[in-house]
Amino acid sequence: YQLPISSNVTLKIYDLLGCEVKTVLHEVKEAGYYEVEFVASELPSGVYFYQITVNDQAGRATTARKKMIVVK
Repeated sequence: YQLPISSNVTLKIYDLLGCEVKTVLHEVKEAGYYEVEFVASELPSGVYFYQITVNDQAGRATTARKKMIVVK
């Protein structure tokens, strides 16, 4: 992901029922480009969703949600 300004970033994983499975990231990041490596060894195979939320210093929140498939 890429941040144009310093922001609070949260990345969470959800199962198909919408239950939170794991919080992967929850911290303030400076402007720039970032990559996150998520190891799904504790999750069974299946369909999950990841959601990234960015809260900037002005209090505006931006959220994106995408589907992810774990295959073992």
